[in-house]
Amino acid sequence: MSGGAGTKFALFLAQGGPTRGFVRKPIRKPVKAVNLMQLERLAASPAAGAGKPTIDLSSMGVGKLLGGGVAPKNVEIVVSSWSKRAEEKVKAAGGSIRKP
Repeated sequence: MSGGAGTKFALFLAQGGPTRGFVRKPIRKPVKAVNLMQLERLAASPAAGAGKPTIDLSSMGVGKLLGGGVAPKNVEIVVSSWSKRAEEKVKAAGGSIRKP
């Protein structure tokens, strides 16, 4: 038996390899994220109606709001998750964030 084809190690790997000590990390789904600075153009053209303009990011396919940039003033944002910094900036600008 020359070569490594019939060795115990090759048989060990064929059975699935090591079973203790090795942990596979779960596969993460990519989440689309948007910064506050990208909301400026959405807030510039609010929908017709009274009260706070609402930006529904969850219907646009956005999963998370990040705190980069300046928050638009007096806007209600609907998104599934957000960063702590984004929440602070939006509340400081007079707006609010809520889950769908």
